[in-house]
Amino acid sequence: RSRHDLDWEDYDLLRLAGMEVGAAYVQYRDAQRLAEASQFDAYHKTAAFVLHDIKNIVQQQSLLLKNAARHRDNPEFIDLSLRTIENSVQRMNALIARMRQGEEELRATLVDPLPLLEKAIERCSDRRPVPRLDAAEGFRIQVDPERFSSVVEHLVRNAQEATPEDGEVRVCMRSTGKWFEVEIRDTGVGMTPEFIHESYFKPFESRKKRAGMGIGAYQAREFARKSGGDLLVESTPGQGTRVCLVLPLAEGGEHAQ
Repeated sequence: RSRHDLDWEDYDLLRLAGMEVGAAYVQYRDAQRLAEASQFDAYHKTAAFVLHDIKNIVQQQSLLLKNAARHRDNPEFIDLSLRTIENSVQRMNALIARMRQGEEELRATLVDPLPLLEKAIERCSDRRPVPRLDAAEGFRIQVDPERFSSVVEHLVRNAQEATPEDGEVRVCMRSTGKWFEVEIRDTGVGMTPEFIHESYFKPFESRKKRAGMGIGAYQAREFARKSGGDLLVESTPGQGTRVCLVLPLAEGGEHAQ
């Protein structure tokens, strides 16, 4: 072979090759960092939702302890306390399972929503105004039962917190065409259209400031949309709020006429 001395064209070719290798490495490094950041973001999002649910469980247990001194000799209160503790243990186990999984995945199954709705209402009956339920039987929906019950409980508690004790919170379950609806109405303080549009569904913003984490409404709408439905809100300041959880009925899940 004849000897070839490197000239300016060779140096330019090597320089371009080095630039390409460097660019490829930077892209690889950025992709790795983005993947790690995405994993942390998903974990932190799940953690925030779990903490929100834990806060609700703690509030329920705190109210139970508050009433224990006054009602400890009442057999009905003891029975209610045991049911509440059992429910709390079940919910905490479900939360631990979600944290281990690391992602917010729904385990949808065909269910009758009425028992789930009744349990959520029962958990909210420790506060005033006590919610009133108007529901028919015979519906079937395809949802994650634990998440459905948790979302309904959150929406009802929101209504209670916005309503004076002598006010009213009503929960209605019905079907409209191919859709299943859970409607929560209250006679509370209400909200402006601007607040609903700009802040109500924005995570980590809350009207309750220190008392709330500001993710409940966002979580409820995310659940509804992942389940094929939506969360609708109508409100008038000084008159109250109507929140409607809309989900698709399962095939053949219409209420028997």
